[in-house]
Amino acid sequence: MDNIFLAFGEILFDIFPDGERIGGAPLNVATHLARLGFDAGMISAVGRDSLGMDAIDVMEEEGVMLDYMTVLDGEKTGRADIRLVDGNADYVFNEPAAWDQIPYHPGSYPRNISCLYCGTLAQRSKANRRVLRFIIHDTTPEMLFFDVNLRKDYYDGQSLRLPLETEGCIVKMNEEEVGIVASALGIEASPSAFLNAFPLTAVLVTEGKRGASIYLQGGKSYHQPVHPCKVVDTVGAGDAFSAGFIAGQMNYFDMVDSMELGSLLASYAVSHRGATPHYDEDLAKALHDFGFHQE
Repeated sequence: MDNIFLAFGEILFDIFPDGERIGGAPLNVATHLARLGFDAGMISAVGRDSLGMDAIDVMEEEGVMLDYMTVLDGEKTGRADIRLVDGNADYVFNEPAAWDQIPYHPGSYPRNISCLYCGTLAQRSKANRRVLRFIIHDTTPEMLFFDVNLRKDYYDGQSLRLPLETEGCIVKMNEEEVGIVASALGIEASPSAFLNAFPLTAVLVTEGKRGASIYLQGGKSYHQPVHPCKVVDTVGAGDAFSAGFIAGQMNYFDMVDSMELGSLLASYAVSHRGATPHYDEDLAKALHDFGFHQE
């Protein structure tokens, strides 16, 4: 089996008054996986504009594979303009964006990959939902990691069911999303209800300062406390946790060690500025203890 990670979804720039920062959960996760030494790539699209070229440059610098990226003429690269509403940040996504039109290239995707990552935001277009279905079929991933990651009203029952109905899916939600998704699907708001309703491997629930819990078929569960750290910036914490957990699973760690690795990366992310802060020597040493060797 090819030890390949592919992330399907949005690439966008958060636009702040003082400049822009590249992001999008799929790219954040792919960046971490590439740093950890995996063959990690994006299945997405950017426009042939300055932001799009910046995105390509960043991915090349981080070692994220570009084999399944598309640059679209006449389309705008994704962006999320940040504005304050009653003191809270509100994200205004441009629509349509290049990542609403991710092309499908039959026969070009590797088969039997270790992990395919997806969320809900990129499924706001029906065309993308159709492409995702084809890619799941083509790549036959050992693990489909579904990071629900709800944004505004860019989701519905179909975008939720497509990944959940895939054999071997691990779904990640925060505590609030559990109730929202359950309501949309007409099931009880509990991890056991999700495990009973769909052919899932596990339900992963992040719980903020209390850490995260994972629920498995057969009634087993495990709670992972947070690693103590000084919180500087929570942006990208969930993506770092996802990346660490996925890296553990791709290296055939058990669920406990995978959760521990996810917590390590999440604590590092929140104690530094930015969604994917560069790794320092202390983190490199900690990762070495898990078997990951930084160049």
